[in-house]
Amino acid sequence: IFLHTFPLDGRMWNDQMGLFPGATAAPALYRLGDSIEAWASGVLAVAGDAPLIVVGSSMGAFPNSMETSRSTLFRSLI
Repeated sequence: IFLHTFPLDGRMWNDQMGLFPGATAAPALYRLGDSIEAWASGVLAVAGDAPLIVVGSSMGAFPNSMETSRSTLFRSLI
């Protein structure tokens, strides 16, 4: 899952997403709520139960805010 920098949106990752096999997502964080906690919950909802590789830039690199109960799903943080 790709997490964008601000003030951009998930489209900033369009070129990179095509390089990875399997399912990828780059949600627009602004649409997921008005706090980092809401964004984290929204990102986890987008991901479902799939193991995650999280790629983030700037404020998009907030995975430490994600629910610790889901931490076993994180395969890598980039």
